[in-house]
Amino acid sequence: MSSLFSSMSGGALMIPSLLLLPAIFAVLLGIGWTRENIIEDSIYKIWTDTGSDHYKNKQYAEDVGARGRSTSFLAMATSRDSTNILSGEKLEEIRQRMEAVETVKVEHDGNTFTWKDICALNNIGLGTVYEFPCVRLTPMDFFQESSWFVTEKDRLSWYEKGIKANIVTPRIARFGTMVNYCSTSNGGTNDKCDKIVNLRFSPKYAEAMGYGAEYANPLALFSDLTAMEMNHECRECIESTSEANLAQLTGGTKQLFGHMAIMLNASLDSLSRSTTPDEAKISKIKSVLAKVSKILTKINGAAIEELVVYLTTRNLYATLGVTGYAKNKPAVCTPFVPACPDTDPMAQLKDHADSPFSSHNTRGFPYPIFAEDDTMGNLYTGNSSFGGSGIDLSGTALQMAAYFGKSPAGGPPLFSNGMADPDDPAWKLYVGGDPVYKWFMAGETSMTSHCGDEEFSSLGFAQKGCTKFSEPLVDEERTEQHFAKMWYDIVIDSNAFLNIEQGVSDPYSWTSGQGCEYYLKGERFSYTNQTETEIIKATSNPLYYIDEGVSIGALDKSLLMGGIDGGGNVSTIQTIYPALQPKYIPDRVRNCNRPGGPINITEADAEVVLELFKQDMVDAWTEGWDDDDDGKVQFVGFFDDSGVGGTFSFVLRDITDDNGKLTAISIGLIAAVSVLFLASLDAVESRIMITLVGVLLVILSLFGALGFGILIGIKININIAWTLPFIIIGLGVDDMYIVLLALKQQNGYNKENFVAAMKEIIIPVSMTSLVNASMFAVMNISNIGAIYKTAQAALISVIFLYLTIVFCFPAYCYLDMKRQQARRCDVVFCRKAKKNENNFDCSTFLFKKIYKPLVLGGGWFSFGFQAFAVLSTLALFGVGIYGITNYTKGLGLQEFFPDTHQASRWAGIRAVELASWSIGVSWGALNYSDPEEQMRMIKQYEDIVSTPHISKTATDTKWLWIADFNLWTTSQCEANFGRADPDVKKCGKDQIFPIDNTTCSGTWKNNTLLLKLKTFNDPRDVCKTFEDGICRPKDEMFEDDLIGTSASDTSFCPVFEGSEAKFEFCLEKWREHTGGGGGLLVEKDTATPYEDCAGEYYSDDKITFPIAYSASPSVFANDLTSHKETIDMIEETRKYCEKADEGLHECWMTGIPFDYWEQYLDVETVLLTITCTSIAVGFAVATLFLLVTLMMSPHGHSAKKIVVASVVGGLLIAMTSILCVIPVIGISILVGVSLTAFSNMAFVLSIGFAVEYSVHVVHRFISAPNTLASAHDRVVHTMKFLTMPLTLSFLSSTIGIICLAFTEFKFNEVYFFRPLLIVMLVTYFIGTWFLPILLTKLDFDILKVGSSDDNHANDFDDVKK
Repeated sequence: MSSLFSSMSGGALMIPSLLLLPAIFAVLLGIGWTRENIIEDSIYKIWTDTGSDHYKNKQYAEDVGARGRSTSFLAMATSRDSTNILSGEKLEEIRQRMEAVETVKVEHDGNTFTWKDICALNNIGLGTVYEFPCVRLTPMDFFQESSWFVTEKDRLSWYEKGIKANIVTPRIARFGTMVNYCSTSNGGTNDKCDKIVNLRFSPKYAEAMGYGAEYANPLALFSDLTAMEMNHECRECIESTSEANLAQLTGGTKQLFGHMAIMLNASLDSLSRSTTPDEAKISKIKSVLAKVSKILTKINGAAIEELVVYLTTRNLYATLGVTGYAKNKPAVCTPFVPACPDTDPMAQLKDHADSPFSSHNTRGFPYPIFAEDDTMGNLYTGNSSFGGSGIDLSGTALQMAAYFGKSPAGGPPLFSNGMADPDDPAWKLYVGGDPVYKWFMAGETSMTSHCGDEEFSSLGFAQKGCTKFSEPLVDEERTEQHFAKMWYDIVIDSNAFLNIEQGVSDPYSWTSGQGCEYYLKGERFSYTNQTETEIIKATSNPLYYIDEGVSIGALDKSLLMGGIDGGGNVSTIQTIYPALQPKYIPDRVRNCNRPGGPINITEADAEVVLELFKQDMVDAWTEGWDDDDDGKVQFVGFFDDSGVGGTFSFVLRDITDDNGKLTAISIGLIAAVSVLFLASLDAVESRIMITLVGVLLVILSLFGALGFGILIGIKININIAWTLPFIIIGLGVDDMYIVLLALKQQNGYNKENFVAAMKEIIIPVSMTSLVNASMFAVMNISNIGAIYKTAQAALISVIFLYLTIVFCFPAYCYLDMKRQQARRCDVVFCRKAKKNENNFDCSTFLFKKIYKPLVLGGGWFSFGFQAFAVLSTLALFGVGIYGITNYTKGLGLQEFFPDTHQASRWAGIRAVELASWSIGVSWGALNYSDPEEQMRMIKQYEDIVSTPHISKTATDTKWLWIADFNLWTTSQCEANFGRADPDVKKCGKDQIFPIDNTTCSGTWKNNTLLLKLKTFNDPRDVCKTFEDGICRPKDEMFEDDLIGTSASDTSFCPVFEGSEAKFEFCLEKWREHTGGGGGLLVEKDTATPYEDCAGEYYSDDKITFPIAYSASPSVFANDLTSHKETIDMIEETRKYCEKADEGLHECWMTGIPFDYWEQYLDVETVLLTITCTSIAVGFAVATLFLLVTLMMSPHGHSAKKIVVASVVGGLLIAMTSILCVIPVIGISILVGVSLTAFSNMAFVLSIGFAVEYSVHVVHRFISAPNTLASAHDRVVHTMKFLTMPLTLSFLSSTIGIICLAFTEFKFNEVYFFRPLLIVMLVTYFIGTWFLPILLTKLDFDILKVGSSDDNHANDFDDVKK
């Protein structure tokens, strides 16, 4: 090294040494720090244990392409005065804030985006994207006032796709089947539904059966239709009969109209061959034939189902209206119409339905009050009702078969003149009287009219019914069938029937009765002008999304309502807003229905848009949160980090960026302290300029190292930002002080003095740097990003600092020596100075006047201080042990967010009142086609959702995709109910596997794993909001499904059993017909685009086989009010995924608790491992380095002596580390620092500082000149040189750390300032004060391995004295 330092001092390496490293570091700083996205704002990447199975499983999911679909905003509203929030005034304030949030718009790249562009779901089937309300989960759905966000288009989609498609069409058709075919009450031959029908029609029967007279409500049969199990004898009759009747009617209609076309063509042929053709008849037949030909192209299951619905509606109009008609008829007929016919009221109502359509009052009057031929004037003079559908649907369906000789009873055609003739009386009787014929012919018969609500103001009668959607509203040409449908639709919507208004009613003002405590034709509660008591009572009912539980069941109110007391008062409510992740937004905004028109954006654009929404929605929701005068409700919230950064990310970015000002202040203070101690009244001996150069080089080294780290992928994380600038600079200036003081002690300015000083410091500086580097390298055994990424950055920084101190800074020091040799002034170096006889030496003063008298002075005073130091060290160690035994672990969200940030308030409320997180279960590459595997998978899911901390919301087993698939393959499948195309059946039993022509039918297995049974509702009991399992007891099974089962089996579970190829085929059919689920991976661009609207697709993507990944629905973990509760939840749920040795395959849990609390499961083990390993490595490296350097020294000591001295030196260093790290951890815990990745990093840094102090002290002690015989003298030799640099190192680092106390982020104050300040104080005290005292007692020759040359003692006057 002599030649190197010699070359640096005026030789060939001087200029490169001065410029090369600073230039390199400056380039690295410039390139690295100017890159984009250098701040690590992903809490997941900092916090997660990358070596855990959880991380590996999550990485596996990402590698195979599994990606989450949504990200959520948790918007919390709490009463500022902690009183009940369920008052009309406060709820209205919340509603207004929700409106403000949901109307947020963001601008990007010239486009304006709204909430509907990114919300997780805004459709109710194909073609309705952007035309249905965005999904949200909120207690505000209890109230009508929450309907503000439902637009007119939303209401129309809900009416058409929700009410008509899912309630009116399938239920009215089945209502007809129930009453007319499956009950004897209306002439049917099957009695399977007698009890249900009688209960609803007869108050006496209902009361006699124990239901109560009020149970009798014919309309409630619509709810009963779907409340019955598929295996219920009534439901079984309804479904089978409906399907059979529909198929029979469809086939019969096609056949008869086809035969009619043939017969009419034959008639035309016959007439045209006549010598005297009847042109009028030919023309009429051609006209009828043309219509029949068109009808043949339109006959399908949907058309026939529509006919059945309107036929049934006609009967319903009579059946449900007969009581009211009979009651009100005398009031009209007796005083006004003496000749009012006394016919059957039900027949009269049917006659009204069949009467001509009226554009004056479309709903019409069922009473016979108008003259038959004058509907505008002669009131009470006729005997016909007024304003019907315009189509006479009386008669028997397909009775025309008799006319054509196609009747099932047989018989020849009934042609009167030998051919099919529309003028034939028999045709008119059989064909013309057939409601099927009349209906379809009306569809081809033009009619000009309109829907009218004109009042007969002079008469005082009017039946309102038309809406602006009842087109046409002015006379226009349509068909007779169009106006008939209009009439029946208005009847269905009327007050007496469904009481719904198209385009006006919505899910808040009209309920379908599908949810518990919700009723057909009901409405949600209105809080306007209601008392708190009434509002509380309303919220005691089950809570549902607007679909009343169809998609996810009832909502667990404990997830959304907090601070509930015994009286039902609620202090906090929360709304969950799910949004799409960026991957899915481009397809959304390409949709043809998008307001403002479809646009094309990239996924990168979507990321920007989503992040803007996250920021703006949070800002809109939380506006005024810290202003106590801003309303009675405080609004706070949290947006998760899925997809793009959310609240965690924003705050993490702010905290990380916030260190700049304090870092600059600390650097300035460090420089000032350094200058203060290294300045001198002697302008020549003063070292202000070189000190500042050294500090600048240390800073440049640090930020150059971080710049290099950025270039190789190490982003600036919160740990790096709030530890390294304050720690590494301290370590760097410590070595700088060592160099400067070594040069000062040379008492000369020539090259020889320079080289001698550098040779003296190279070993301790190299050793401390190597030990520190080794310690930071060891920290890479941790899998926590906050630790290993920071350790990597620190390792690079230590290397850069070492290069600077050894290969750059000395060259500047040599220039400063030449300045001193030329007697030029410090700072103002162009001026020469006279010799100053009164030079004050701060370093000598510190040692001679303070340190030596206290530690090494002898006498009772020094002895007393030594005793104090030893006892204090032991006390610190004892306090440390005590503190460790009382440790807590975990960083709470409230601690992470600063008090000045709204998220801190959100976290505080959440921890007490709404402590919940969304979680899920994922599975890997299982043998999904194996029935046993299917049942075990379901068992895992059921066990997990049955643990104490899991909410009931969405935990019914049917929501698990494999359970839903298995049910779909059985006769319990309900997918055929309400299907859009009746010709396409959607259950597994209807799908034909082409290879062997078998169906996708599953089987039922004995419930050997004791899976949950389904919970069934009894109308007489309290409605049960959750179904629980999918397995069924024997008495709730189809008889056919019990064939081959054992008599001892009591319950059964659905499974699918078949070849792998069949499983794949059936699974894809299940996904195609039901929409699928489970996050199954699909091949890109294999879905069929929806032909009517770009940006929408059918669910017929090709599933990627073999299945590599699947997932459960999202469920919620609640009551996570502490770290312990959260860790308990993790352990409770995870254990069911870790039973591979018990026959259960592995799964893994997902969600924020598992991502961020994972590290706390073994945080103690991680700390112990890193601490012990760092100490061990420190011992090994220090020992080895001492051994090598002492072996290479020319002092002539034996190898044995050197080995022993090296080992003892290493042990002393390790002992010092232990004496430091125990008190640091324990005291930190006692002052409120929990065990986390951040605090662990700070704790382990104590080893670095302990090594920094102890290496210098121990090395200089054992290598002190052997002419210093006593241990005391050797310590004097050691500390005379080291007191100043070690104290300066302590002060510089401590000053920087004290700056952390002034951060506005409590998180930084707790997890960086407190432990690091304790690190500084403890390590300095033990390393600089206790360790030297201990060394004075180690007066062993074996430890004296220094030079025997007296000149190396540096003429210690104080020793000789």
